[in-house]
Amino acid sequence: MCRSIAETGRRCAAHSPENRAAERAQVRLDFTFEDHLERLQAETASLREVVAGGEPTAIGAAVAAWLKAWRELMAAMAKAYTRARAKAERAATVLGEHQAERLQRILDGERREFAEKAVKAHADAVVALRRAEQRRRELLIQVEMDAAAQDLGTQHDLAKMALEEAVQQLTLMHAESERLRRIILPADETTASSGPRRGLPGPTMLAFLEAKRREDFWAGQHTQLTRKLRETPSKEATLRMLAAVTEACEAGRQYVAACAETKEGLLNIGRPRSTATESELLAA
Repeated sequence: MCRSIAETGRRCAAHSPENRAAERAQVRLDFTFEDHLERLQAETASLREVVAGGEPTAIGAAVAAWLKAWRELMAAMAKAYTRARAKAERAATVLGEHQAERLQRILDGERREFAEKAVKAHADAVVALRRAEQRRRELLIQVEMDAAAQDLGTQHDLAKMALEEAVQQLTLMHAESERLRRIILPADETTASSGPRRGLPGPTMLAFLEAKRREDFWAGQHTQLTRKLRETPSKEATLRMLAAVTEACEAGRQYVAACAETKEGLLNIGRPRSTATESELLAA
């Protein structure tokens, strides 16, 4: 156990079952995206070879195969994304409880204020990093769409087909979330306070929240594709954005690690106060 019996014998937030589940879900999200992106890249290469051949029937079949790979990528990502987001939300709840307990043990008011700032800075950094990583995945998909469409004469061809699929999925997810919203009972909104379902609402509310996450995912794809059709950025512009976001992701990971170290230094009562200064916290 991470804590002594005198301190309730609970695991720390980093080793809690909820945090481990969140980390596994994030790894699964990354592997899911990488595996399906490799298949999409293979379909892109195949499509470009067929387009170079100039046979209309073969081109139609190749476009259909590419769209099928794209649909499967989007479906897999929607499932993995909603799972990772749900696990992350539950882990964040447990982390908040642990941090609140540790903050209560800090009797020095000035140090507690610094610690609260560090906790908030770390949470904000994690959220920003997740958004940057999601944006990076979206740009990688857009790069593949550009590569597949450039030999078809216009970037709009595949984007229009993909947008139609996104509209259909968004409509389905919205209808499902609205159906579940109507059948939610007051008991479903009550959060369990103990047992294996501690911190979780009723089954219907859980299903509703998952449907809303999937709806949010497809709403994001709809926004991206609509913007692409309206603005049609060049492939070079997309690659520049991808490089900038990739660099931001790396910087974000380093910043999250630095914020976590500062936060732990301030929450750990046994560590000297000099681990972080107010100027460093304000600069962050």
